[in-house]
Amino acid sequence: MHQSPGREEPAGQTAIVTVGVEKFMSFVNYALDLLKRRLESVESLERIAERIAANPDGVAFYPCNRLANAVLEKAASRSPDCISRIVGVFDGNPGATSLVGAEVKALADFAALSDRITTLYITSNHYLQRTERTLDEVLDGYRGEVVRLSMFDYSYPDGWSAERIVNELSDVLEMLADEKSRQTLLITMLSRTMNDEGMTEIFRTGREEEVSGDEVLYKGYRLDRMDDVCTAELFAELYEMEFIRAKEGDVVFDAGAYRGDTAVYFADLVGPSGRVHAFEPTSESYAMLRRTIDRNGLSERVTAVNSAVGEYDGEVAMAASISGAPWAFAASSGDSVAAVTTLDSYCRREGVERVDFIKLDVEGFEECVLRGARETIEKHRPVLAVSLYHSSKDILELPKLVRDLGPTELYVRCKMEGPFSLVLYCR
Repeated sequence: MHQSPGREEPAGQTAIVTVGVEKFMSFVNYALDLLKRRLESVESLERIAERIAANPDGVAFYPCNRLANAVLEKAASRSPDCISRIVGVFDGNPGATSLVGAEVKALADFAALSDRITTLYITSNHYLQRTERTLDEVLDGYRGEVVRLSMFDYSYPDGWSAERIVNELSDVLEMLADEKSRQTLLITMLSRTMNDEGMTEIFRTGREEEVSGDEVLYKGYRLDRMDDVCTAELFAELYEMEFIRAKEGDVVFDAGAYRGDTAVYFADLVGPSGRVHAFEPTSESYAMLRRTIDRNGLSERVTAVNSAVGEYDGEVAMAASISGAPWAFAASSGDSVAAVTTLDSYCRREGVERVDFIKLDVEGFEECVLRGARETIEKHRPVLAVSLYHSSKDILELPKLVRDLGPTELYVRCKMEGPFSLVLYCR
C-alpha cells in the first residue's frame, strides 16, 4: 500500500483491507470450485439419449421445448424407431409441435396415460422450479421415475470439460470493466449451475407495471397485452444501464423486436430526430409489431423489417411453441421459413449511413448476428446491448467475440429476477 513520506498508516488498516480482498478472492475461488464440482456431476445428453434409444417404452417428456427436441433427436440418431415407441411429449400449449416427429399430447391427458409412463423427463429451458410449478396437480398420483434436465447444463460448447468452463469463466470475469459486472455474472452463473432461481431475487427492482385490461401502458404508449415476462422486461428497461443507453437522435437496430415493446422503448428514447430499425422474422409477431407502431403514431421513427438477422443472407426455418410465441427460434426444421439478412448487408442495401446502438435478443443466435455485423460495428462503433441469458455458451463466448470486434468497455447487468434479463453492454 502506498504511503505518503513521513506518514504512518493507522495500525490495523492495512490488515483490514488485506483481509477484505482475501475474503472476496476466497468467495470467487469457492464459487468457481463449486461450479466445477456441480458441472462434473451432470450426465451428458449422449448418455441420456443412449438410454432412451435402448429402452424407449414408458418414456415421456414435458414440455415440448428445445431441450426435449435435442434429447429426442440424439436418441433418434441412434435408433430411428424409438420416437414412435415413447408414450409422447406432453405440453400445455395446443399448438406445440415436435421437430422430430414425436407425438405431442395435451398435458390434461397425462393422468389418463400415467400408468403407461415409467420415466418422465422434465426438460426446462431455464429454472426447473418454474417448469415444475405447472405440474404440481398433474403429477399427483404419478409413481414413476422423474428425471429433471435444465438447458442451463446443456448449452455449453460441445466437448468442453468442467475445468475448461471454469477457466473460461475466469477469463471473462477479468475482461469486465467493473466489480458490479463481475459480481453480477458470478451470482448468475451460480444460480444457473445450482438451478436456484431464488438467488436472482437480488436483482429484483420492484418497478410497477401498468396494465389495463388487454393493454399495457408504457410512458403514454399503448401496447397489446403481452406475457408477464415481456411486460416485466419492458418496465425494467433492460437495454440501458447507469451510463449506457440510446439517446435522442440515435439510429438504433432492434434485433428481435417481437410485438414492438422494445421498438416503442427505443422510439421514446431517440425521439423524433432518431430512427429505429426493428427486425422481427415471424409473420404473427411482425403483424403485431406493425400494429404497435401504427397505433402509437411511430411510423416516422420506426421501420419494421420482416426478417431475421444472422451471419449470412438467405432463409431459415423457424419453430415456435405457439403461434407468435416470443421465443420463436431458428431450427433445422420448423413451422415456417423466414428471410435472413446480415446487418452489414442491410446497411448497404438500405443506405444506412449511421448506426449508434444495436440491441440483440435473438434466441441464442446473437453470435451469428454479431459476425454478420462486423463491418457495421467496425465502421460505426455503435453501443451494443447483447442478451446473454439464452445459453451458457453465450456467457462464456460473446464477451470475447464483442471485444474482438472493437468495443473495449464491457459491462454486465441483470435488472430483474429470473433468467431473462442478463445483458452485456459494450462501448
